[in-house]
Amino acid sequence: MDGHLCDVQWSAGGNAQANRQARAACAPVPVAGAQMSGENALLSPTPERGISIALIFALAAERLSVYYSHDQWLKEDQGATLAADWLARSQRRLPLAERRQLSALSEQLTRQIADTLSREAGLHTAHEMMEALDANYESEIGRTLMMECERLLDSALADQASSILPR
Repeated sequence: MDGHLCDVQWSAGGNAQANRQARAACAPVPVAGAQMSGENALLSPTPERGISIALIFALAAERLSVYYSHDQWLKEDQGATLAADWLARSQRRLPLAERRQLSALSEQLTRQIADTLSREAGLHTAHEMMEALDANYESEIGRTLMMECERLLDSALADQASSILPR
């Protein structure tokens, strides 16, 4: 990913609240996520929500590009390292456990895409996703997949919340 993480097309999901959170998360602030630590850290619902959705999307775009270019899948730790590098560009960071979770969510999305699309359609989707990392690029595919990233994150947050609630 050559662009800045916060260049991702925030309006893609169509959810005004999530878009505001995403834009706010990209504003210059001290290190985000610093209050979270430990291997059992939960994915944070806000204000890192927009960043988390953008990371899932960007990692999925990168994973698809690597897969279709080199016929290899990025490993979860490689995705987590890429996320750390991208976050560092805007002086942000997330705990390793959270970056691994986001990496795993992006892998889930990319394998689903690769399993359901022909190679040609997958290459087109990878290209559209990489282009959609630029906020000036309009892409229906990018918007649709951004919404799917949001859905994946929401589902993971709900699963985590239900696993820690007393029964």
